[in-house]
Amino acid sequence: MRGSNGATNRGGKSKRTRKKLGLVLGGGGSRGMAHLGVLQVFEEEGIPIDMIVGTSIGALIGGPYALNPDVHALQERTLAFLQSDSFRKIGLKRFRKADRPEQNFFESIFLSVRRGLAYTYLLRRSSLFDARVLGGILEDTVPDKTFEDVKIPLAISAVDLIEGEEVAIREGDLRPAILASISLPGFFPPVKSDGKLLSDLGFLGAVPADVAIEMGADVVVSVDVSPQFPPGNGGEQFTTGLEILFRVESIGAKALRQIRLRDSDVIIRPEVGDLYWADFSTAKDMIERGKEATLRALPQIKSLLGKTERKASWREYLASFLTRTELAKG
Repeated sequence: MRGSNGATNRGGKSKRTRKKLGLVLGGGGSRGMAHLGVLQVFEEEGIPIDMIVGTSIGALIGGPYALNPDVHALQERTLAFLQSDSFRKIGLKRFRKADRPEQNFFESIFLSVRRGLAYTYLLRRSSLFDARVLGGILEDTVPDKTFEDVKIPLAISAVDLIEGEEVAIREGDLRPAILASISLPGFFPPVKSDGKLLSDLGFLGAVPADVAIEMGADVVVSVDVSPQFPPGNGGEQFTTGLEILFRVESIGAKALRQIRLRDSDVIIRPEVGDLYWADFSTAKDMIERGKEATLRALPQIKSLLGKTERKASWREYLASFLTRTELAKG
């Protein structure tokens, strides 16, 4: 790993005297196009990024950016790919007409199946799509490089289905790591790697801010592109077992997201509306929304960069508590 961002000294301050900023790019499918707007504002404002943590779409954008911190070039490549025949052949267009934004994986898969996808696939296969679909995306969007080639320290988050644990990948080839992080359960097959079976963290860890702290970040800026939690409307719509199940799963997803976000010093929330995860038709608009949300957060970010304390992650707090408990027993 090559240290930190080549733009680290744009502010004219020594690496030893300023705080390290960790940028966490969360998952959310097409809503993650807002990450490109976030990165654009950081570049234009000369705010150094010392490390990037990406999960799902955040990994797909954060990985290439860590290799070559040039947001305009990344935007051009991404938008060109979304207009290409290669992208159209993937077939995500069929998902665009979901009647509401998904709040959990079960609902996402159910809505897709209900709209005509062969549900028998999920009874006989591990996913609706073949692994080659995502492999083709990565060949077109991510250079064939390793973590040793990055200019900004990078971690890619995924979940190991075997051990049931989150994994922060920081070494090896980039493409397999990103492939694991974007392999949405039910839609794409998990990735085998070093005895692990890796998949998209999804709503279990849409914004893994604690990983940035563990990497040494003093200021953690997280970008949350999750859809807004839907209102209950007096409970009138919760009349079937499936609707109640979806609601309970949504509440659990919301609670987990809030826990993970507690490790953030600044949370950037672009106004992503009710955009469905597979609808990339408004990519340019999402970029603009990412820029707008980041501009609103700039005063807080700049203020925090002038402070010197480092917070502990919730995992570190837990470890410290368990240690003190053991010492008290002894």
